[in-house]
Amino acid sequence: MKKYQAEKKIICDLEKNIYCRIGRSRIDRVGVIAVRDIQKGTNPFLGVPQNKYTLVESDKVLKNPKIHIEVKKMVKDFYSIRDGKIYFPDCSLNGINISFFMNTSKKANVGTKDGETFFAKKRIKKGEELLVDYDLFSDKWY
Repeated sequence: MKKYQAEKKIICDLEKNIYCRIGRSRIDRVGVIAVRDIQKGTNPFLGVPQNKYTLVESDKVLKNPKIHIEVKKMVKDFYSIRDGKIYFPDCSLNGINISFFMNTSKKANVGTKDGETFFAKKRIKKGEELLVDYDLFSDKWY
């Protein structure tokens, strides 16, 4: 019975909750692309686990000689930095979800209230890139 319920949940998720994938961006090398139309107000990342965050002084990471320079670049690319602190999700770089690959735009079609739960600000058509305004997350974009 449990296998049937889990299987049914997976099939339902595939039918109703998958809206986008990582693909080629017109803005940058990669981005998040709609694989079907997304209606206004819809969360295009349903099912993505919510993270807990730990604040770490940015100098402890970015000036640490034991942390590889490419890893430091990834930290700057994917994590929010505000007031000299980096917001690290508990999933680490190896576990980041598809939403971390959205590119930025002042004409964003995706919004957020808490930096982790997203919604379509308008109807997003299949093939269109999902964009969010990075100013909502980090000092580095000001």
